[in-house]
Amino acid sequence: MKTLKILALFLIIINCSKSDETNESKPVVNNKYLISSELLRSHSASVLGIVASAAVSLDDLSAPLKNIEAYKIKYKTSDVDGSEIEASGVVFVPQSDAEMPIISYQHGTISDNDNAPSNVESLGKDEYTIMAVFSSFGFVVSMPDYIGYGASVASAHPYEHGKSLGSTSYDMLKATKEFLTNKEVKSNNKLFLLGYSEGGYATLAFQKYLENKGDLSITHSLPGAGAYNKTEFSKNILNQNIELPHMANYLWVLYTYNRIYENLRRPWSDYVIAPYAEVLTNINSKDIAQISLDEFETNPQKLFTADFIKNLNEETDEAFLSALSDNDLLDWTPIAPITFYHGTEDQFVYPLNSISAAAALKEKSTEVTYVPMEGENHFTGSKEYFKRVRIKINEILSRN
Repeated sequence: MKTLKILALFLIIINCSKSDETNESKPVVNNKYLISSELLRSHSASVLGIVASAAVSLDDLSAPLKNIEAYKIKYKTSDVDGSEIEASGVVFVPQSDAEMPIISYQHGTISDNDNAPSNVESLGKDEYTIMAVFSSFGFVVSMPDYIGYGASVASAHPYEHGKSLGSTSYDMLKATKEFLTNKEVKSNNKLFLLGYSEGGYATLAFQKYLENKGDLSITHSLPGAGAYNKTEFSKNILNQNIELPHMANYLWVLYTYNRIYENLRRPWSDYVIAPYAEVLTNINSKDIAQISLDEFETNPQKLFTADFIKNLNEETDEAFLSALSDNDLLDWTPIAPITFYHGTEDQFVYPLNSISAAAALKEKSTEVTYVPMEGENHFTGSKEYFKRVRIKINEILSRN
């Protein structure tokens, strides 16, 4: 799914220059995470300023926008089975001699590898563009592709699997820090975590993972519209008796957990009725999000088996509930402040996720805030999210 819409007019005036040569540079020190880096292209402050004026607030800017460079980096991480693999992502670097804060941005749902951050070829209607704008404000931005995209396209993407999203984002950030050291780019101790939709979920999972590691400190975490409460969200979906336009995404999550957790790995017929079970049996993780809903039942009461719904409601399906619980992000003690954002009219990732997560985590830490974005749905909310987090980050930095 696309989580941002920028006016098509700006596609005409975008002016970014791709490097004439592929400049693959090997790390100059013995890095633990970083494998290689490649300059993709440069983006001028003048063009980014035009995009920024349409996409985010430009109020209270403390300095002029900066020219930036976009690099693709490859780094070591682990797949869901623990095997070491090569992953990739984008690092945006402003042209500045100052010590700069870092943003780790976890992108939203994509189903096409061409939309992975490191595969985007120019500015346009995507999160790559928004993060390029944020970088021009004076931030280094670390933006992982995730497992299943970019350099790790041969692996299945672990959609909405908290532990792997958290660990992959962590490894990307560590590789980014090594890259900055090699390039002699100065960064300070300010670190912000951002992400919307799947990226919001990945952001909170990343915070939990990073704080458990304990080797880096987070200035502020700002997740948007993520599905943090997998258990209650799943029950809510299964008990709907209407057509749900995002059923393919919900089935993708089900596919992922059924694949990853050994005590599941059930046939589709355990979850959905015929003939849909047979259709899903022949679909892999890269195709499940592309199911033609014109030929597929999207009402949960007509799609899922009665036993599956009953056992989840009565909490007798211990294996499936255990998988959901393993991906809930409610029962831990955050260290860094968290500000949740969610559109009140979100009919894709229901607001109950942010409301319940904020309430549960606030019992563990007083520095947890929920900001409802009144009247916004999942898609209009993305633009509002970026406006609000830019202002919030600016306020935080001005106090420090």
